Formats: sequence, structure tokens, C-alpha cells
Amino acid sequence: MLIYVNNFELQGRNATDRALQSICGWVKYKAKENFTIEMLKSGGNYTFESIKVRTFCAVSLSPYMYSVLLTHPDHEINGRFWETEIGVTENRGITKLSILLKVNDISTQVRGNVTTTRPLLVKYLHDSKLLARNTVGLKTNFLNDDINDIKALKCEIYRPEREYPIVLVSKNKLVYAPKLQEQLIGLAQVVVLPSSMDDGLVESELGQRYSAWDGAINIINPLHGGETPRNKLILSDFIDSWKANNIHILHELLSLVTHTTNGKYRKEHFSPTDVRAKRQKDHRIALINKVENLADDSDYKLLLQEAMDELEIQQETSSAELETLRVNLTDTESMFYEAESDKADLENKAMLLEAKVSYLEGRLDGKSTGIPVLMKNKEVDLYEGEIQGILIDIIKPAFDSAKQYSRKSHVLKDILDSNTQSNIKTQMFEDLKIELKDYRSLTPKLREILASANIEILTDGSHNKAKFIGDERYSVTFAKTASDAHAGRNNLSTIKDNLF
Repeated sequence: MLIYVNNFELQGRNATDRALQSICGWVKYKAKENFTIEMLKSGGNYTFESIKVRTFCAVSLSPYMYSVLLTHPDHEINGRFWETEIGVTENRGITKLSILLKVNDISTQVRGNVTTTRPLLVKYLHDSKLLARNTVGLKTNFLNDDINDIKALKCEIYRPEREYPIVLVSKNKLVYAPKLQEQLIGLAQVVVLPSSMDDGLVESELGQRYSAWDGAINIINPLHGGETPRNKLILSDFIDSWKANNIHILHELLSLVTHTTNGKYRKEHFSPTDVRAKRQKDHRIALINKVENLADDSDYKLLLQEAMDELEIQQETSSAELETLRVNLTDTESMFYEAESDKADLENKAMLLEAKVSYLEGRLDGKSTGIPVLMKNKEVDLYEGEIQGILIDIIKPAFDSAKQYSRKSHVLKDILDSNTQSNIKTQMFEDLKIELKDYRSLTPKLREILASANIEILTDGSHNKAKFIGDERYSVTFAKTASDAHAGRNNLSTIKDNLF
């Protein structure tokens, strides 16, 4: 299973040697044994108790390539092994480093969740100032309480050239943004909204889909050629549940990001197999050059022996590459079955939606029978069942006051029996009564309740304005913050009188 993949461009003098030194320090930390650059460049195999290290080099011709493969068993789950592949390449003065982390289970009997972690080597590279200045997420982006910062963020969200996710963070005591950025360095940019900024202002500029409020975190992916980027909104309730279930919050957020970035960076990763292939290519070029410069029979014998040795190495390499392909096939099959599972879930949702449509069509068919009682002109429902509800409210008192068994009574009863009244308005006022009981300021929950009746909240200076979406004729204005304990009750009464 693929856990983490990342690629970095390095900077500074002797960047390649410094990167190799950092890798040696990381291996030393993992193995608790000395590990030198000479050992890394030797192209050998090393065992440190339960940890195995294999090194590969291809440095005869440019580009120069180095690779390290470190394998160790899981400390808690028997039968699970962790593999870390690190590749370094230097070409025309530019050094790049690629790192891949994955787990292999020996069978399906291995139980236990896998936690996504960032390899410690990434921290070594960052602390050594080796990462290029254009590396994504070198530092956290804290926005100012300024509408221009939000507008700039909107431009970045829709910028076609952006190739990394934006992790938009609202104030949450469980998430320390700089630590989250350390986990996501090279993968995503963390952007922090100021706690003093009004949520309504952010939503009015970015839209609800790309906003974050009340401790929520929004992962906004690149456009990838589309018109609107996909996103993943994690509400504060989910984050609280992670904490309650002892799930590492930063690691879980890292997992959500790598779920979208691993595929891209895996294609760019250069593995031990790539380094071995490069070494073989270099050796073939060297053999061709030697053949062109042969002088006598003794040279032919030496060349033949060298070719036989190379053939043996190639056979070993082919076996290793075959094993790698088998592992990749297993990973691909796993991804396929996950996709099949997702497909089944979507099909189930589609069936539910079809059933709902069929139910609604049935209701509409029922309504189409008989003679229409009233004809509407220009007015349309501002929320589902609005006009019908108003008419039923008017007809009910008339029916109650009509003489029993009269024609008027029968007609009104037939209308009431044939038309059901939507409970949207009733339910909304019940929810508002609870939410506005201790009203202090606008909350996401209050927005959600009003939205159920197609009402939106707009921010205007020190006041909030509630109005129906798409209709400017009716509105209610109330203060952003409550002046006294009666504010919530007063707001409820004002909404009833002016909007309904």
C-alpha cells in the first residue's frame, strides 16, 4: 500500500553531497548504527538487526543517480513491513530528491490500520535549508483581516497553473497550523483564516463550497483542467471525533492530502529499479566504447568476461524488477477493487435518488388529476410548497367556519384532503427558536437553518441582512452581535413578520 510520495528540488553548493549526508544521518537514526556516504555509494547490502538497507548507484555518466531502499518490520503489527525508497539525481547542476513510503503485508491475515506519516528525512532536508525556495509549503500563509487577502486567495484557488492543494484552516484549538504545514511541506500550502474575520465575508467572496468556518478545514485541490476545483470539507465535529477516538489529527489530514497527490508524484519518483536500469545503460555504453577500441585477443577475452559478469547482474536485476512489477500489480488491483467499491456506493446512491424521483413523480401525477382550483400568475415558490401552504392556511379557517354538510364545507374539505402542507416553515421556526434562544452572533448553524427555507445572510457593515435567494423585495436587518438577552426573540419575531 502506497503511503507517501514526494519529490523535491534541492539548492545550495554541493547539494548532492549534502543530501546524501542527510540520508546517511536518517539511516543512522533508524538503524542505530553508523552509516557513511562511502557505504551509500558502494552499491551494497547492509543488515542492522531487523533493518535492511540496500544502496544503488549509477554514476558513470550524467545524470548521476543514487538510491537507497530501507526495509523494516512494523513495531506493533506482526507480518507488516515498511519500505522507504529514496532517490537522488544530479543533472546539469540541478539536484532532485524523491522519496516514497509504502507498507507490505505478508497476507490478508495481517490486521490493523495504517497511519500516514511524513518521513523524518523531509525534516532533515528542511532543517538543512536544502529545499529550493519555490518548494510548496515552506511556510504557513497567515491571511490578514482584509478583503483583499480573500480576493487574492480566490484568484489562487482558480489559478489554472496551480498544481498543489490549498488547505484552508479556520481557528481550531486542536490544529496548530505551522505543525500541519510541516507535515504537508512539498505537498500542499496551508492557508490560515484570521479568527477576527467575519465568516459571512469569507463566504460571500469564496462561496460556501470553498470557505472554512468554526474550526473547519477545507482541502481545495487544483483545477486539473476543469472549471471548478474539487474539495474536501472537514467540519470541526469530525476533527473532534478523531480526537475522541485517539486518531492523530495531523496524520489524518496528511492522509487526506496524499490520497490526491500520491498518484501524481509516484509517476515522477525514481526508484532503485530506475537506478539499476541507468547503471546497465551506462555499462552498455562503456562496453560499446571498449569494443571500438580493442587491440588484440587478450582484450577480447577480458571483454567477454566482463560481458558475462554484466549478464549475470542483469539476470539478478530482472528478477528484482519482476518482483517490483508484481508488487505494483498488487497495488493496482487494490486500487481497482477500491474503485469498484466506490462505484457500488455511487450506484446505490443513484438507486435511492431514482426512487425519490419516482416517488415525487407519483405525487405530481396525483396532483394532476381533477380540475385545477386556482391559477398562478407571476409569483413562484420562494421555498418548496410556499404558495400552497399560504392558501391552505387561508382555507382552514374558512372550512372551520363553514356550515356542516354544506356545499362550501364539502368543497373546502376536498381541497384540504387533496393537498398536503409542507412542514419546511414550521420546522425552520422550531429550529430558529432553539438557535436564537441565546443569540450572540451569526453562526454556521443559523445559516444552515435559514437556508432550509431558501434564505441567505448577507453582511453589511455592522449588520446582517436576511433575504430570500433570488428575490430582493423582502428582507430583515439585524445587528451582527446581540445588544441584550431579548435580541434572539426579537429577531425571530421580525423574521416572521417581514418574510412570512
